[in-house]
Amino acid sequence: MGSRGSEVTPPQQQTERLLEVLANSGLDFVVVGGVADVPTVQLALLPKRLFTVIDLDALIAVKAYVGRGTDKILEQELRTVKEQRERVRDDE
Repeated sequence: MGSRGSEVTPPQQQTERLLEVLANSGLDFVVVGGVADVPTVQLALLPKRLFTVIDLDALIAVKAYVGRGTDKILEQELRTVKEQRERVRDDE
């Protein structure tokens, strides 16, 4: 994000502000949709701040299970992200 020296776009600025608010709220992590018992990972989304987020595979599984139109679209997009990440790892 912006703190890494790259050009920051307005959506990135909004995301960073939101993450700062969440980080300063005293919450250990934010659970979306009330799902508490799913695999998570920790990501450093801001300098010196770790956020616990739902694991990509778990999020894909949740979207597949829910199965609404928007969930199916997002499930496919997330699968594409996963495939791209795996290709990048294979190329390294």
